[in-house]
Amino acid sequence: DLTVWELNFNGNYIFLDEDGLMVYALAGINITGIKIDVPSVVTGFGTFGGSSSESEFGLNLGGGLEYALDFADLFAEAKLGNLGGNADQFALGVGLRFPL
Repeated sequence: DLTVWELNFNGNYIFLDEDGLMVYALAGINITGIKIDVPSVVTGFGTFGGSSSESEFGLNLGGGLEYALDFADLFAEAKLGNLGGNADQFALGVGLRFPL
C-alpha cells in the first residue's frame, strides 16, 4: 500500500489586472507525506514486511493567468512544488473558476 498526500499554502502577487486579464506570480510552502505499508510475509529466511512513513517541507514557486469569461474565469497555472525537498514536482493546471 502506498499513500502520498500534500498540503499547499500559496500567496499570489498580481502583476496585471486589465480588460479581464489577470497575470500573477505565486509563492508558498508545501508539506508532503508518504507512507508505505508492506504486508508481513513469512519465508524460510524469516519474516519480511512492515511500514515506513516520512514527511517534508518545501517551497512553491510559479505563476499563472486568468481571463474573465461571461460565466466564469478561465485560468492556467504552472508551479514548481516542494523545492528544497526530495519530492520536487512540476505541476500544470487549467480550469474554470465560478463566482459564488
